[in-house]
Amino acid sequence: MKNKTIIFTLVILLTLTGCSSNSTDIIKIKHLLYTPYISWLDGGNKIAFISNISGSPDIYTVKIDGTRLRRFTDDGVDKYYFSFSPDGKKLVIQDYNGNHLVDSVTRKRKMLPVGKNFIWSPDNNKIAFIYPTNNQIYTVDNDGENIKQLTFLSNKKSRSAYPLQQLRY
Repeated sequence: MKNKTIIFTLVILLTLTGCSSNSTDIIKIKHLLYTPYISWLDGGNKIAFISNISGSPDIYTVKIDGTRLRRFTDDGVDKYYFSFSPDGKKLVIQDYNGNHLVDSVTRKRKMLPVGKNFIWSPDNNKIAFIYPTNNQIYTVDNDGENIKQLTFLSNKKSRSAYPLQQLRY
């Protein structure tokens, strides 16, 4: 399954960057991918992804034409997941040390609660996530404060909690 995910992500990245499918492009791009997480940035002009080009999984950005590859994080800590706010000013990073809210300009970090599948509200004001112990949906303000539980499903039903993409604010 991991190979299928990487190949699927590779096809998406090749398609979005306009690369041809010849072997040189595939080899060049293949080494950039680390996880299947990619994200649009800058109004669709850039893509962010996790790569181990530097030896440890970090977040990188690249313009959609394949130019201006930039390393966004450089702390030597393995990254597992990230989610940029719609305006690109903040992001949530899930790494070996936990979950962090990061200012994309200053790179200042604030710890976030234990959670998974962090997504931003369209207005940048809230972050929704699933608390792994009870599989309930929570929100937190974009400054990492005011945690609020949104769902109160029984354990049996919480395994199929509502898809986060369908949340409305």
